This record gives sequence, structure tokens and C-alpha cells, in this order.
Amino acid sequence: QQIELSAPWNKRDVTINEDGSATMEIVDDFGRYEIASHGLIHHGAGRESYEIKKDDPLSAVMKTHWTEERARGDWSIRTETYGELRANATHWLVKGRLEAYEGEKLIFSRDWNEEIERKLN
Repeated sequence: QQIELSAPWNKRDVTINEDGSATMEIVDDFGRYEIASHGLIHHGAGRESYEIKKDDPLSAVMKTHWTEERARGDWSIRTETYGELRANATHWLVKGRLEAYEGEKLIFSRDWNEEIERKLN
């Protein structure tokens, strides 16, 4: 059985600007729960944003930030992941970052910055 410590919630915001550009912001918080039989607390949340300019498909940008947390007693761990996706005429441009924490101490991080050829056949 799980005990709900904070309820899940989400939001979606879409904005169309006067110049025709559009943005969408998404937040999904999956709630915080404790597993009653052994006291493990878990939480997750995702944040995403999308942007594009009118009549310019190569202006599209997607960004993500996801958090996962686990804790029991005075022990806690957390991961933070960040991503960004863009494209130009010939390549996908993919950036990412992973951060891993024990308590508040950063114990691992890694960055990605890749260009992947678009195969437009």
C-alpha cells in the first residue's frame, strides 16, 4: 500500500504570440508517495517546453527537465535530467545533461552534445 504525501498534478499552457510563434509548457508532477511496508518515499516530475516560429519549421525547440527522487530515513538520492532538441537543414542537434545526487551532494554528471545527420530520403 502507498501513502500519498503530496497529490499528483499537471498543467498545460499554450501561448500563440502576435507574431504567430507558439509555445507550450507542460508540467507533470507524479506526486510523492511512501510505500507503507518499508518506508521508501518516491517522487517524480517532468517539465517540457516546445517553441516554434510561424512559417519556420527549423526554429522548433523542445526542452525537457525530469526529476526522480527516492528517500528513506536520512538517506536520499535524486536524478535531474535535461534535454534539448533542435534541427537545422542537415542535422538533429541534441543536447543533454544528467546529474545524480546523494543527499544534496552532486556525485555524478555527464553532458551530451550531438549532431545526428538527418536522412531525408
